[in-house]
Amino acid sequence: AETSQSFDELAVALEEGLPRILEVKDAAQVALRLGDLLEQRLRDPSRAAEMYEKARAFDATVSPRALPALVRLYAELDQPVALLGALEQLIALVPDTAEKVRLLLQLG
Repeated sequence: AETSQSFDELAVALEEGLPRILEVKDAAQVALRLGDLLEQRLRDPSRAAEMYEKARAFDATVSPRALPALVRLYAELDQPVALLGALEQLIALVPDTAEKVRLLLQLG
């Protein structure tokens, strides 16, 4: 329980500090790490998705890292429209044909 509380306190501190980060690339990296923390340690898929989206808004070059997480989270959250959008964007970024096919199969 203590560890969970520590992670929660860390998440709150990172989220509160995010608006004060001047460099967008740095803010994107913090938002990505916060998304990871929220998804993996705190099991908060909704807030995690929000942070991954913020990371992409700060710096689109983090999309290759954020989009797979968003696909997982939107599937878990049962948000088909957001899932479709994330999958389409991920497919556009993937150079490997076999991986594109695998992702297209997820579209149904």
